[in-house]
Amino acid sequence: ASAWAQQFAGLLRFEFWGLVKTTSFIVILLAALLNTIPSIILSAREGYGNSSYPVTYFIVEVIQGSLYLFTISMITYYAGLLVWRERDSRMDEIEDVTTAPAFLRYGAKFVSLMGILAILQAIMMVIGIGTQVWLNYTRFQIGLYLSELFVYDFSTFVFLAILAFFVHVLSPNKY
Repeated sequence: ASAWAQQFAGLLRFEFWGLVKTTSFIVILLAALLNTIPSIILSAREGYGNSSYPVTYFIVEVIQGSLYLFTISMITYYAGLLVWRERDSRMDEIEDVTTAPAFLRYGAKFVSLMGILAILQAIMMVIGIGTQVWLNYTRFQIGLYLSELFVYDFSTFVFLAILAFFVHVLSPNKY
């Protein structure tokens, strides 16, 4: 069990940093930020044609409306990238004879995908709180941020990632 834990930690480190350092991750992250940050800033005080305070639930709704298309595209793209990395380089048969079981490899790939999604959600939470501070609103409701972004929405992303991994594992073609 300790050998599996060490193998999982090593594979997780490799897969996570392999995703974070790619140019495509940086580009998609910047595109998501360039779409979401102006949306939050420009619509934080206005809702349904009325001026109001930048309350937490409205900030969260703006985040959900402007970020989640990018999140779904990240899940789809990176699930394919992670599953097909060894197949594309024709190293899948060599990897199959290593001592690490397949569930450890796919588990590390899945957890690394969930890690970048958690980082994206945390960045959006910090940006939402920063917008509220910038607009002199001090009732942050951290619990609402955590429950909406990290419980309800993140659980949806987990199931979408499971579906994307399932489709890519069974699919004979990456595209």
